[in-house]
Amino acid sequence: MAEHKKQGIADIPFPLLLAVVAAMGIAAGYMLAGYMQQPEQPYEGLPVDEADETEVDLQNLKDRVSGYLTSLIEANGGVGVEVEATDASKENGMYVVGFDIRENDEVVQQGQAFVSLDGTSLFLSSPLDLTIDISTPEEPEVPKSDKPVVEMFVMSFCPYGQQAESGLAPVAALLGDKIDFQPHYVVYGSEYYQGYEDVYCMPGTSLCSMHGVAEINEDARQACIMRYEPENWWDYTLYVNSHCSYDPNANSYVESCWLDAAAATGVDADAVQTCFEEEGVELMQAEKDLNAQRGVSGSPMLFINGQLYNGGRSAEDYKGAICAAFNDAPEECEQELSSTGSTASGSC
Repeated sequence: MAEHKKQGIADIPFPLLLAVVAAMGIAAGYMLAGYMQQPEQPYEGLPVDEADETEVDLQNLKDRVSGYLTSLIEANGGVGVEVEATDASKENGMYVVGFDIRENDEVVQQGQAFVSLDGTSLFLSSPLDLTIDISTPEEPEVPKSDKPVVEMFVMSFCPYGQQAESGLAPVAALLGDKIDFQPHYVVYGSEYYQGYEDVYCMPGTSLCSMHGVAEINEDARQACIMRYEPENWWDYTLYVNSHCSYDPNANSYVESCWLDAAAATGVDADAVQTCFEEEGVELMQAEKDLNAQRGVSGSPMLFINGQLYNGGRSAEDYKGAICAAFNDAPEECEQELSSTGSTASGSC
């Protein structure tokens, strides 16, 4: 027979702790009921106070909540853990019961439970106030300029970043040098990948990317092309997006596929390789520093004249937002582009 191991508060199965501490905001989830084992004794409600049959006795309420939650923890393997209700009151059409979770007579957590007025239903997540206005706040107005600055932050193999590039490319082609387009890259520190630096980070650096070394290497190559051959950046980048992969087992692995992209789009591969070897780390360190300055945390993120853009990702969406940032919009802004695309719902 397997030895039964006693469990303390740290060893209680996660779904149960999820339930007990949800009201405190320590954890949250949607499948609580399906995971929890209920106590053996069913909960039959709370007796009402004889003086007022619409009110439950608050002390009795506290006792029942304490007993029920303690039994719930025990039923799921918790030993030596006790829930003690500390106060109860009637608020906004329900009872609110404050409680302590104790282990070895020491309070380790505190929270609240909510009980229906008839004393039959217990809720462990905080109720939402339907009287609070949650209307969507207005988007801040984008500052205007004669030549809007459009900064795009992506990871080269983030599918959402590639989606953003596909939407923005026709706008960049339409507006040309009437805008200052600046592609940038999302670079993370090695603290996120401790023990796996060889998989995610440039060798000997703290410069890392979500989809591995191949991705940050490609970020650096694209940064080199933008520095020395900006006229070829869009064609090269879109070729990589549609033909190359960061998967080392794929025939289209980017560490060789990038050469095909360079050949197909007129990029000087030897010059890119030299830049990568001599300036790649410097370029990616500059990107990491810029990420920190601008509060960049994912891909894609787009700034127009310094204002974060949160709209859709179709060409027409991007064109409308950028054209609205001109002091005097050029006639190209009258041209309609594709409205096929997506709302800004995904990111890496």
